[in-house]
Amino acid sequence: MDDRVRSGDLRRAPELEAKLLRMEAEQETILTSMGEELDTACRSLARNGEDKLQAISQKPGLVKDPHHWLAESKFLGLN
Repeated sequence: MDDRVRSGDLRRAPELEAKLLRMEAEQETILTSMGEELDTACRSLARNGEDKLQAISQKPGLVKDPHHWLAESKFLGLN
């Protein structure tokens, strides 16, 4: 009985190895795609943040007090 089980396992090994390789390739494709999407989202958020910071810093009469800056940014809806 043990010999038949081992023989069956040996016959299935190449099939399982091929399935594992396909799954690993699929996983790599998915993770690469997710990474690209995250990069795009982060770049977009960074650009938006820079635009908002420039809008605040170019405002006439800007006070260098961080509390004032925070209040202004919240008032302007920039956060």
